[in-house]
This record gives sequence, structure tokens and C-alpha cells, in this order.
Amino acid sequence: MIVILVASMVQGVFAQQIIIKGTVKDATSKKAAEYVNVVLQTADSVFVGGTITNSKGDFLLNKVYAGDYLLALSCVGYRTQFIVLNGIKQNINLREILLEDDAVAMEGVTVSASGQISHSDRQLIFPSERQMKISTNGVNLLQQMMLPRIQINPMNNEIGVLGGGELQLRINGAKAEVEEIKALQPSDIIRIEYHDNPGLRYGNAEVVLDYIVRRPETGGNFGVDLSQGMNAMWGEYNVFGKVNHKKSEFGVSYYMGPRDFYGMYRDNEEEFHLADGTTLHRIEEGEPGHGSVFMNNLSMNYNLQQTENSLFSATFRLRSNSQPHWDYQGVLTNIADSDDFERIFQCFMGIYQNSKREFREKEMLNRAHILEAVTLLNKHILLDMKPRKATHVNPLIDKVLSYINEHYKEDLSLEQLAGHFYLNKFTLAKLFKEQTDRTVHNYIILKRISMAKQKITEGVLPSVVYQDVGFRDYSTFYRAFLKMEKISPKEFARFCSDKKDN
Repeated sequence: MIVILVASMVQGVFAQQIIIKGTVKDATSKKAAEYVNVVLQTADSVFVGGTITNSKGDFLLNKVYAGDYLLALSCVGYRTQFIVLNGIKQNINLREILLEDDAVAMEGVTVSASGQISHSDRQLIFPSERQMKISTNGVNLLQQMMLPRIQINPMNNEIGVLGGGELQLRINGAKAEVEEIKALQPSDIIRIEYHDNPGLRYGNAEVVLDYIVRRPETGGNFGVDLSQGMNAMWGEYNVFGKVNHKKSEFGVSYYMGPRDFYGMYRDNEEEFHLADGTTLHRIEEGEPGHGSVFMNNLSMNYNLQQTENSLFSATFRLRSNSQPHWDYQGVLTNIADSDDFERIFQCFMGIYQNSKREFREKEMLNRAHILEAVTLLNKHILLDMKPRKATHVNPLIDKVLSYINEHYKEDLSLEQLAGHFYLNKFTLAKLFKEQTDRTVHNYIILKRISMAKQKITEGVLPSVVYQDVGFRDYSTFYRAFLKMEKISPKEFARFCSDKKDN
């Protein structure tokens, strides 16, 4: 039995936040090293923050406080490099950092000294004895291995991909949830197969991590992994067990995550580019509220492995996510468009310049200037007259909106979104309507038409663009475009072309 009690500590706040940046290159070719995992740790190896290098090999870590740190740079095929940063008090530019090649080629397979084997479709990563010794579960071990693009949240053991994208977890080839990874004992993990370009076999996954674990014929294990905050109702409770009998394996895991916060609030600034070409820029000033969430996940699985190349797997999963309270509020206000005031100024300057000249159309032109100025002023007067009452902001709907904005090209529906976020479709529809004043379907169409207009202005033909934005056929796209824009896609394309010519 493994019992872990983690107590949260309050970190001191320093006046200055430091930036650490640099450029990573291949020591041999002097070319930029892309997707290098950059991890900042304390002197005693506690995770502080991390990022990856971009296409130019650059990285940046911000919001770092003064202190002593250890910077670790790792990437498949390179020797891990550690940089000691003692007593940093100001921004640091490490400039050029060279990584040494750590691999030797052998008949199409690359074996590195750090326990890595490279194949054309995946990397086989073997944990070291030290990494297994200091780790307590499969997630914790993954953090110690510092794989490229993999981001670990040590507070709640969440695994993600830097830069976004879907991460797919597997155990011995079968799909698994993060709770099942938490239940793995490091000593049972033989290797992790890392697919950073998995292909269509794994659906829309950006990265696939397949844990290859030992399967004893007899025996089993039972474990408890607990973490609890000292100053808040914040906890991570995991109970798991596994029993093996000959070629069969029975496993069960249960997770409970209570959250109960008082005085929580959110400050936010957001900008929306609407389908009609207008831009809405607004800020949210948070007000203290109460939020509580209770997450319960149950997983039961049975695996039968007759041979090394065959596996039967059956899994039952039950998820529950209740929010008795999510009462924090925010005051939403629109930010005035500075371009409007510039245009008002230009209107009055035009009237002033016209007063010095004599021409027949002067009166008509002045009326046009005055009308434009009055329209813009009226817009902002009405905006300020609107009551600024507190508006409930549901973070779940924010996540749904972000998901739609990222996946609008895919076959989206209310049912699909409800399943993805483990919600009843009627509940999702109600919450979405309350938050956005639109239906889910209407918002998806709005997003697709907006992106279609953008692509058409860039020169993409309407007969092609409908596929790029998620419509199944041109007729559906045509009807939606005509209904929303009051002109056909071809007429809009012609208008854009004429505008460019002029």
C-alpha cells in the first residue's frame, strides 16, 4: 500500500517577477533544436514551470521569482543538459545553448545512452532506476522522464500537450484514463512508447503515450494515493487495485476530487470577432463568490492476453461531476473602440477644413461628417447608459466555446459536445443559451461562416472553402451563408475582389 499525504504550502510573494530565456541549438549542425523540453526546478528538484522551444529554438519562462534553480533541457536523441541558476534576481538571457547528440545508429534502430530507442513511428523510453525510485505512480514517473511537449501539472496530476492538442493515454495498447495511469506502480512499468506523430490510427490524437507494463500471472496489488490542501477544501483521493490470474487481469480504480472555495473571483479580458465584421472587446472584473465541485470517477476493467500479439480488453467507466455552487460573478463592460474617437476627430477636422474653402458640395459633405460623428457618439452614450449589473460567468461554457473554436472543422453537434464534457445535452443547451444568447448549433454555424468569409477575402474560392470550414456539402453552406449574410458566397467573393481592385 502506498499512502501519500501532500500538504499545500503558501509560497512567498516577491516584488519582482523574472524572465528566463535562451536559444537551443544542435551542437553539431548549429541548427535550431525544435520541441526541446525545458523544465525549471528548485535546487531540490521540485517542479516550478516548463515550456518547449519553438521552430527557432527559442524558449521563455516568465513569472519566475528570485531564488536558486536548476534548468533541465531534454529531447529525444540528445543528452540532457542541466544549468545551475543560483541567486537569480533579474531577467536572464542564456543566449545560445548547445545540446550534444546522445545516440548511436544500429541497423535502422537508434539506441541512446539515456534508455531511448527510436523507431520511425515512435520512441521507446525506458525509465531509469533512479526515476522509478523517486516516483510514486505513472503520472509522477512521466514528470521525471521529461518527455518533449508533455506538460504535467504536479498539483492535480494532469497530463497535457504543450501547444494544445489531444493527448491519448494507453496501457499495453488499450485506451486508458489518467486515473488508471495514477494507479500504475513505477516498478511495473517496462517502458513508455511515445508517438509524437501518431497518424490516423489513433484518431485526432496529437500525442500518444502507451505504457507497457508487466503482467504477472498471479498476485496483485492495492494502493491509496491521497493529497489534501491544508488551507482549502481541495483534495485528490485515489484508491486502486489489481488482481492477476494466469492470462486474466482484473482492475478497479476510484477517484474523488472535492473542491470548495470561498472568495474566488476571475478577472478577464476578451475580444470577439463577429461574423458581420465587427469586434467586441470587453473586460470582466471579478467579484468574490463561492465555488464547489465534486468529481467522482470509477473505472473497472478486464484484460485477457492469450498471446503476445492478441489482447481482449473490456472497460466500464462511470463519471460524475456535480457543481452544487458556482456562484462567483463578474461585471462585464465593453471597452470603447479608440478608432471611433479618431474618426470623430477626423469628422470635425473635415468640417473645419471645409469652412476655409468654397465649393458647391460643402454643405452636403459637412452634413455627412456631422451624421457620422453623431452616430459614433450616440453609440458610446448608449453603451454607457446600459446598467452594468453582475453577470454570472460559467467557466464550463468558456471551455465549450474554446473547444468549438478549435474543432469547428469537425462534425460537431450538441450530442457530441455533451458527451465530450460529460453533460446531459439538455443541461448543456440550457447553460449555453443562458451564457451566449445563442443555441449551440447557431454558434457553430456562425463560427464556420465567419471563418469562410475570412478565407474568401484571402482568395479561396467558395466552391472550395465550404470543405475547409466544416460543411458537408456546398448546398448546406450556400443556404447558411445566404441566410446569415443576405448575399450568396459567390456575390461576397465578387464584392471582395472588386474592393481589392479599387
